[in-house]
Amino acid sequence: MPKYSKPADLRTILSGVLGTLERTDKAELLVLAPLWCQAVGERIAAQAQPGYVRSGVLWVRVSNSVWMQELHFLKNMLLERLNACLRASRLADIRFYVGGQPHAGPSGHRCPPARLTADEDEKIKKDSMSIQDPEVRQAFQGLMAAYLLHRKTNRAF
Repeated sequence: MPKYSKPADLRTILSGVLGTLERTDKAELLVLAPLWCQAVGERIAAQAQPGYVRSGVLWVRVSNSVWMQELHFLKNMLLERLNACLRASRLADIRFYVGGQPHAGPSGHRCPPARLTADEDEKIKKDSMSIQDPEVRQAFQGLMAAYLLHRKTNRAF
């Protein structure tokens, strides 16, 4: 005669299942958070950060309702960019909610500071070679570097 185990409490069963789902979604968010700024750009990342992921839906916390509406219009493009960055997993949808000023994303992630590429550095040096005065050349190089960094940090996406 088979022995039966003691019946399990429904709360215990559900918390075990939901706990597994939450860990999976948290892991997905941890992968997504550092890619967020790369996918959406600093301008949007300053106003919106990933809040949580549930069943393939990314919930994004935005600073106010105006940004929420603006991002709703850009949702398909953002979803495409995020899925391109994620490669392995795919998001099914993005939803937005107002949740205060998102200064930093989950785990304190912020957009990495913009840096010039080696090609950009080389171009600045090449373009400034004809300037004879070392102080003027250095000032020109600083101005060009600042201009390129400004363009990188103030792009819409």
